[in-house]
Amino acid sequence: MGKRLAILIGVAALGAAVIAAGASADFTSGGDPRGDTLCFHEVGHQPCSDSKRRNADIVRATAGHDGTLLKHTIRVVGKIHAVQFEINTDSDRGCEFILLAGLGYRDDVRECTQHGRVTGPARYDFHRHSVEIFFSKESIGNPQSYGWHALTESLGKDYLAADAADFFPNGRAYIQHRLGDSGAAAAGVMALGAQTAAAAPDVVNYETELTITTDRGFLYHGGVISEVGKCMEGRRVTLFKQRPGADRKLATDRSEFVPRYHQGEWEMPPRLPGLDHTLPSWNARIYARVKRAEREGYVCLADRSPTI
Repeated sequence: MGKRLAILIGVAALGAAVIAAGASADFTSGGDPRGDTLCFHEVGHQPCSDSKRRNADIVRATAGHDGTLLKHTIRVVGKIHAVQFEINTDSDRGCEFILLAGLGYRDDVRECTQHGRVTGPARYDFHRHSVEIFFSKESIGNPQSYGWHALTESLGKDYLAADAADFFPNGRAYIQHRLGDSGAAAAGVMALGAQTAAAAPDVVNYETELTITTDRGFLYHGGVISEVGKCMEGRRVTLFKQRPGADRKLATDRSEFVPRYHQGEWEMPPRLPGLDHTLPSWNARIYARVKRAEREGYVCLADRSPTI
C-alpha cells in the first residue's frame, strides 16, 4: 500500500473516561487518558518529541455556560497550540458547525460546509495549558442539545504544520450536552461509553491510505485506499491549506468507490470558506485528511495525505 501514516486509534472507551455532572445544572466534565496523542512524523516531519506530544495531549474537557454564552474548556498536559472544535446538532455523524483557533489565529463559528458560512462570533481565551471557547446558542441554530468533539494539535516549526494531535473523546464520538439537564447529559455520555466498550472485542480495524494530487493547482483529487471496499466508499475527506496558526479548511467531499481502480475517489475545488472564487496561491501547501469512520462491527481508520 506504500508508505502511509499509520494512525492506530483504538476503539473509543468512553466508559473508562470520568464523565460527571458538575454543580451547575448544565455542566459536564470529562477526563481523557494521558499519552494517547497521535504523531504525524511520517508525513514529512521529524518524529514527535515528548514536549510536542504533551502540547496536544488532552487531559480534561468541560461543557457549561458563562452568562448567556456557551463555554467549553479544553486542557492539555503541555502548552496548548491549536484547537478544532466540532458541533453536531442532528442525527447524522457529521458536524454542522466548526470553530478553529490557534496561537495568533481566531475564527468565528462556521458551518461545516465547503464555503463555511459564518453563523456567529466566537471568543477564545488561551492560557498556558488550556483554551476557553465561548459562543452563543443562536450561532449553532438554538438547539435544545448538541454533540461536541475537540481536536488539539501541537504545531511544528513556525506553526506551519501539526506534529501531534489528540481527540476528545477518542474514536470520533460526540459528547451530548443537553442544555439545562446535566443529569441526562451525563447519563447519555456514560451510556455511549458503555455501549462502545461492550462492542470493542468484536470490532475490526482497517487501515486507510489517503493520496492527493493536483491539476495545476485548480483541482485537487486523490484516492482513499483500504484492504476492504467498504472503507473506500463514502469516506469524508477534507482539504486544508497550511498556514501560521490553525490550517485553513478549504473544502469537503465524500469518496466514491471505483472497483476498476480499487480506491475511493475524491475531488474538490479548493475554495476558501466565504470566498467562493478564491483559489490558493501557486506556492500554497495543501493536504487532505480522511476522517475515521465507525461502522457496524468495524472501524475504518483515519489518515492524512502528504502535503503538496
